[in-house]
Amino acid sequence: MYGSSILSLIASSDGTILPAFAALDADAWAQQEMLARYYQVITVDDGPASFPRQCYNKLKEEREALSTWFDSSGRLSPTLQSVFMMNKLSGPVDDGLGWDFRADGKPEHRMITFKGTLLAVWRGSQLIDPVDRHIGNMQFGGLATMVKSAYTERAKLHSWRDTFPYQDDRRYLALDMSSRWVAHQTYLFLLYIGAPERWAWESSNSFRIFGPVDEKRGFT
Repeated sequence: MYGSSILSLIASSDGTILPAFAALDADAWAQQEMLARYYQVITVDDGPASFPRQCYNKLKEEREALSTWFDSSGRLSPTLQSVFMMNKLSGPVDDGLGWDFRADGKPEHRMITFKGTLLAVWRGSQLIDPVDRHIGNMQFGGLATMVKSAYTERAKLHSWRDTFPYQDDRRYLALDMSSRWVAHQTYLFLLYIGAPERWAWESSNSFRIFGPVDEKRGFT
């Protein structure tokens, strides 16, 4: 299990930037941390829109962000660090690919597991012939279950709030918002790995939560 705190990776005990960290560019950092955190490496076959490439790019962005924690003399600035962490650990959930560390700098293993699971699903789906990516294939069905479980666990990391009536006079409880997010993200990821649209809609619980869809959309 990944056990390195973010501070131990970038600074010495006295707050001085580590030469080893300073020597790593964004690509070298991303390659190192992809393997250390998720047991994955980027390959030439991972296109710009692939999930592994998304995770890789997040790590490249992380490397650039971490460099801003140091002042011009190469000393760690607690103020800059705190501002960054406050912004990272708050705000909308978006696609769920959040920060891999807690406020104290220690690894957030649930986030790392979330990404690692989806990376494993992505890799596993590529081993299944596209024509076999359907409900009748036990392997593909197992991957779909892993996707839904991963997003369900990811949702528990976010602080959901009740929404107030806006245009449609409906109010959604925090649990409702969480369930809707899980269903929507699961649906999108299943499409992403080649699942049929109708099956992805139903197996992600989107049918139960959002209802049927217009057949004119072209579901088969």
